[in-house]
Amino acid sequence: MFTIKNKTVLITGGANGLGFAYATELLRNGAARVAVLDLKNSNGEEAEKKLNSTSGNGKALFIVCDVTKPEELEAAFAKTVKEFGGLDIVINNAGIMDDSRWELMININLTALTRGTLLGLKYMGKDNNGKGGVIVNVSSVLGLMPIEIFPIYSGTKHAVVGLTRSFAKPYHYDRTGVRMLTVCPGAADTQLLTQCDGRTLDCISLEAIQQIKAAYPVISTDEAAKGMIHVIQKAENGGVWIIESGKPAYEAAVSDYPTAKIPTEGLIKQGVTATNMEIQNKIALVTGGANGIGFAHVRELLRNGAAHVAILDLANSKGDESAKKLNAEFGSDRAIFIVCDVTKQQEFEDAFAKVVKEFGGLDIVINNAGIMDDARWELMIEINITAVVRGTLLAFRYMGKDKGGKGGTLVNVASVAGLVPGKPFPIYHGTKHAVIGISRSFGHPYHYDKSGVRVLTLCPGGTETQLVTKAGGRMLDMVEQQELFDLLDSIPIQRPESVATGMIEIIKAGESGSVWMVDNGEPAWEVDIPEYPVKKAST
Repeated sequence: MFTIKNKTVLITGGANGLGFAYATELLRNGAARVAVLDLKNSNGEEAEKKLNSTSGNGKALFIVCDVTKPEELEAAFAKTVKEFGGLDIVINNAGIMDDSRWELMININLTALTRGTLLGLKYMGKDNNGKGGVIVNVSSVLGLMPIEIFPIYSGTKHAVVGLTRSFAKPYHYDRTGVRMLTVCPGAADTQLLTQCDGRTLDCISLEAIQQIKAAYPVISTDEAAKGMIHVIQKAENGGVWIIESGKPAYEAAVSDYPTAKIPTEGLIKQGVTATNMEIQNKIALVTGGANGIGFAHVRELLRNGAAHVAILDLANSKGDESAKKLNAEFGSDRAIFIVCDVTKQQEFEDAFAKVVKEFGGLDIVINNAGIMDDARWELMIEINITAVVRGTLLAFRYMGKDKGGKGGTLVNVASVAGLVPGKPFPIYHGTKHAVIGISRSFGHPYHYDKSGVRVLTLCPGGTETQLVTKAGGRMLDMVEQQELFDLLDSIPIQRPESVATGMIEIIKAGESGSVWMVDNGEPAWEVDIPEYPVKKAST
């Protein structure tokens, strides 16, 4: 059992709520000193005084830190190590639940947590002359299940689970000696819950918020803190732990590889699982559509009778050439190319507006644009998550029946990496976990019944694209190139055309909220994901 006695600790978002409760309980269990990082207006000085009055003078140190500012977070880690002479435990706890400010939420809940993880490894990793330690990344029970009233928050917390499990792979642990753990509190008695009204998207009703809040038992901060202590002391590297009201902390059963969902015979006979949507004469938009899988999607849509397909891609993507090829094959003006950097809000919004104006409507949106580049992980979060959220919201705006549209289908492209942990690209895995959490939440009947927009998730396995062929050199410095080569040698690589065929299958038949795999060139199959996390069986 890991002992907390005499350990030095750093906690982000530690001045109030769960963070303060963690600090209190850690000191009660013998921690030598605790650094509390929080905003200037967080009453951090008072938190420091309270902790020192109950645990001993000098035990707690408040450091002003806005975790969204890289230089402040890095300086806070450096100050902690200088003041304490080392670091043993890092709890990346800072987070908000505010879909109305979803870009800031992604920045706090994922970008800052990723940076905190990398800093924890930097200062504690044995490969960096540290002595090992523990990093606990705080997710939520909503990181393991969809939630209709906070779909983007759920996505950020799914990302935390995927990222942390990936950094916990033996390849990283054996090198760093840093145990990586994920804690998923249930609904806790903090401002995240008590002040969540008004922090949802405009499409969420107050009644829906109140119904969800009433359905979940609330855990006290003391309960959550005691659960945290249990996890730090006893959890094995890579564990994902749930802390709920009235229950001891328990490890969640999280699969290491996706399994197929098997519909009941009755549902198949009744045709409930199929929508039988026809692609004939539909108008589609595909981001990242000039090359690779995106181009294959565009081509397959046209082959199946789509009236028009808009290709959104960068100016240097040779999108004009792609559109010319498609128009030569399928007929004049069937495909158009629109220059669009999906990380630029105005360009993205203008592209959607142009498609609707040119073609008179929109029926299918495929958010396909993405990169696998942990070396540029902040840009990757912007493309793989922020742009997917924006594309999702735009799809609802232009296709939703509640917005004057006629309904439609939205497909967000994740990856098998969104369903499993992986060592060469741990941050990429986190981004694709986010896509699944976001899409399943927006795919809930609450949204579909109002909008008529189905939301589906496609998870390709290894595919012959630049994401794979040019992946070398796009990993974190801590990952050796051989790890990538070994991975590529161990998995089947399919053609983009196989993925596009699977895309057509799920557009025709997928239920809103469903997640589909296309792997090894085989037909698409639906992934079985529990609606609520279950306890891991004891070994």
